[in-house]
Order: sequence, then C-alpha cells, then structure tokens
Amino acid sequence: MKKYIIIFLVFTLSNLIYSQEFDLNLMKKLTKISFFSADDFMIEGYGFEKIREENDGLKLVYARHYNNDWDNTIIISILSSKPIQKEMNGLKYFYRKPNVLDIKVAQNYNIRVIKDSILSRGFEYIDSPLAGFTAYEKEKYTYLIGKEPNKEGGTQIMLITD
Repeated sequence: MKKYIIIFLVFTLSNLIYSQEFDLNLMKKLTKISFFSADDFMIEGYGFEKIREENDGLKLVYARHYNNDWDNTIIISILSSKPIQKEMNGLKYFYRKPNVLDIKVAQNYNIRVIKDSILSRGFEYIDSPLAGFTAYEKEKYTYLIGKEPNKEGGTQIMLITD
C-alpha cells in the first residue's frame, strides 16, 4: 500500500514540477497597459523576448520559454484598438479600448489548472460565442480557452475586455 501511495505522490509532484504556471494577474495588467511601456514591462519586468510588432504597432508579440524547453513556452500577443475620437464639453480627445490578448501556451501548461484558477477568481462558465472554445466571464473580462490543443500540443487562450 505504501508503494502505491509513494508512486501516486511522485507522479502528482512531478506533474506539478513540469507544469508551468499561468499568471492571471499579468494577463489582467496587459489588458490595460500602454503600448509605450509594454516593451519595458514585458522584457525587463517579466523576462519575455519581443518577437515582432505588426499592424502599424497595434499588435505586439512576446515569448518566453523556461529552461530552454519549447514545451514550456508561452507566446502573448497584445492587440490594441485604433484610437477613438470623442468630444466632451467642446474638447476633442482620443482614447483606446482595453487591449485584447491572444495567448498560446505549450503542452507543459496544465489547462485544467488554468481553468480552476480562473474559476477560483470568481469567473463563471458561460456558453462560448466561438465554436471550439470554453468561455469564462466576470464583470467586463472574458477568457476563451481552446478545447483542443493544436498539432504541436499548444492551446490558445484569449482574454477580451469591454
């Protein structure tokens, strides 16, 4: 009996050791970050590498892989909206909607743990507006998580805000 308990504990702990943690606080911060400070925030603050900039600077793509293992990779694309012009009290000003995140996590990220973390923060499961995704919503935030990994084993996660 002890042998089975030890095997179970070793298997459970090894799964936790090799499973990467998904930082929900970082994701929330990225929906609000200014594109002017995104590079410093992601590179200096969180150790990501900038992969590319697209769409006239409205899409920034960063990646990080742990221990030089591609199965521990996370790629985060931050998508900004074009400035919207408003007028208030005769004055014109510009503002942007919150950023949208398109995240790809490699196979060592435990999707069940990510979903449990989202649920533990008060998000509720809702019917997904997109086929192939599971959706969780809280206030103005919606997480969409791919139901099936891609052929490389990675899973897509999106965070959309109103």
